[in-house]
Amino acid sequence: TVMDDLACTGTESRLDLCSQASTENCAHSEDIWLTCQPSSGPSTPTTTTTWQYRLVGGTTAGRLEARSSSSAAWGTVCDDYFGTTDAQVACRSLGLTYTYATYRTVTTSERGSTSQPTVMDNLACIGNEATLDRCSRASSEDCSHSEDIFLSCPSSVSSATPSPPSGSANWQYRLVGG
Repeated sequence: TVMDDLACTGTESRLDLCSQASTENCAHSEDIWLTCQPSSGPSTPTTTTTWQYRLVGGTTAGRLEARSSSSAAWGTVCDDYFGTTDAQVACRSLGLTYTYATYRTVTTSERGSTSQPTVMDNLACIGNEATLDRCSRASSEDCSHSEDIFLSCPSSVSSATPSPPSGSANWQYRLVGG
């Protein structure tokens, strides 16, 4: 059982946004089956916009930029509400390993150009999206380039042992409490 005692108001865009019990007490005899039909109400037209992504400053780490097929300009991605799940989807969008994805806000020298737009803000990825443009996000932005995302998509976590000081010999290391 994943969800129990859901209480939705009807304004939620996803089931996980509905209130629900913190513990579950269901048997599989209480499982539900849903069949969805096309809505008879107004619908949003399907768009054919595609997005491209790149890292500025490196092949696996750099400032994250994106552009839609309807724009020639590359824009930046804002750090508002950006989290680990968003970073993983961003790495996936780039075709890179995403398991160890990390992110931070750019340093002053890494900021995007003042002439660049911010093209994505308030991202809210679930984690199963193939690309960032599939994630929920704000329709407008309120960011400055000091809030641009620096993304890292390493293929593994570095577990290098620190080098001993020069001139010393026979160092031993041990892990305490782990």
